Amino acid sequence: MSMKPTAPDPATPAANTTGGGFSLRPSKQTVIVLGSLILVTLIGTAGFASWQLTQKQERDGVISKKTQQVNDSTFVAKQLGAKEAEYSLVRNRIGRLETSVSEGDYVPTLMKQLENLAKTNSLRIVSQSQTFEPAPEPPVDKEARKTFVSQPYDKEIITLVVKGRYNDLTRFLYRLTEFPKILSVDTLDIKPEGTDSGQSPLLSVTINMTGYLFKPEESAEPAPEAAPTMQMPQITEPVPVKRREI
Repeated sequence: MSMKPTAPDPATPAANTTGGGFSLRPSKQTVIVLGSLILVTLIGTAGFASWQLTQKQERDGVISKKTQQVNDSTFVAKQLGAKEAEYSLVRNRIGRLETSVSEGDYVPTLMKQLENLAKTNSLRIVSQSQTFEPAPEPPVDKEARKTFVSQPYDKEIITLVVKGRYNDLTRFLYRLTEFPKILSVDTLDIKPEGTDSGQSPLLSVTINMTGYLFKPEESAEPAPEAAPTMQMPQITEPVPVKRREI
């Protein structure tokens, strides 16, 4: 007797051959889960990319700042070297100025030279005054000493009142650039005295200047140290020995 396979009865529900578990059949729940995972992934990727971009911008800013600091330091170093060479040259020139004039004659000589220069340029001296201003002494406080900058010169504050024409005044000021002593013009106060037909007006001029008196110990070059002398040993003559004759 042969047995033929029979078709399953459609009324009978099919048995679950896969057993229990998650079904990948399209459903609303599956779409929500997959959409949430994709959204979280996109948000994480965007956040990580933004963080990397921020870090890169910060690193670029630090590198740019450090590069600028290096460039500024190189420029300052070059400028410092040039200024030090210029300062050394000026100091050498100052050290040779007025070597034949004593300290007590320096200020009277300065005022006499100013008077002669004014008269040479047709300026009439009305009044003159000078005030001595010594260089500040180092402070007693130790903390203040750290920021104290010593000055190698004293100052002579000079006020000169002259009368003359405009051309005479400009000629006098130009000649001050060739003055044999260290001198600077601080302020000028010019007042007209009147007008003359066909001529420039007469002027009354108050000139405030500062003369710099360098200290002798600052400008003088130190004397070279004497070479140590060699002590020669003293040789004492031997005492003659008397011999007995045989």
